Amino acid sequence: MVPFQAATTTRRTPPAAWRGYFPMHRRASINKRCELPSITGPLDRLRGRRALVLLDVENLTISTRQAGFELIYPQLAARMASVAQSVCLHAVLSVEANDASDREHMEQSGFTVHTRNIQRLPGGRKTANADNLFAFKAGVLVTRSKANLVVLGSGDGQLCDDIAQFIGTLPGKREVLTLSVAGATSSLLNARTNSAIAENIEVGCDVLTPMAQWRSYE
Repeated sequence: MVPFQAATTTRRTPPAAWRGYFPMHRRASINKRCELPSITGPLDRLRGRRALVLLDVENLTISTRQAGFELIYPQLAARMASVAQSVCLHAVLSVEANDASDREHMEQSGFTVHTRNIQRLPGGRKTANADNLFAFKAGVLVTRSKANLVVLGSGDGQLCDDIAQFIGTLPGKREVLTLSVAGATSSLLNARTNSAIAENIEVGCDVLTPMAQWRSYE
């Protein structure tokens, strides 16, 4: 796996029209600000550890946009890397066929990218859910990695709980943490009640910018 390399522009945000990641069905929620922590954390468990970080980009981007913010992925990458002994960053997302902009944005943010093509169904509907790819890549990466700590970047309860439970059955000892957005995290992932999860990291304002400021950093 490729270790983290700092992005050249840490304030760069995804394109405003990033396909599949704008909550068109909940426009009214854009104006509603959630109570988000000022700093992404807690990150104490990452100190001195070899961390494998896998992000569900659709979940994180939609969650932050529904709260009225844009997630600055280069800053999130830098924040995680500044704490851990070593970190390998991976991102899973759906993309339009023949459109490289989404992949390029995440690569330039410091992530190894894993994509699936958005598919069109009869009637014009599209499938843009990368959950299966997220679970598959989690299994592959964890079994090939020497990381002793795994961060699952998603608030999807069943998805992350299943992965955390499966990781617990593998040889070797690894702690599993989640990274998600306050108000968009399943209660199933609560580290206080879920023995498969060591801690819950919340995305903070230090890696966010209000959506109205998108073009300021383009």
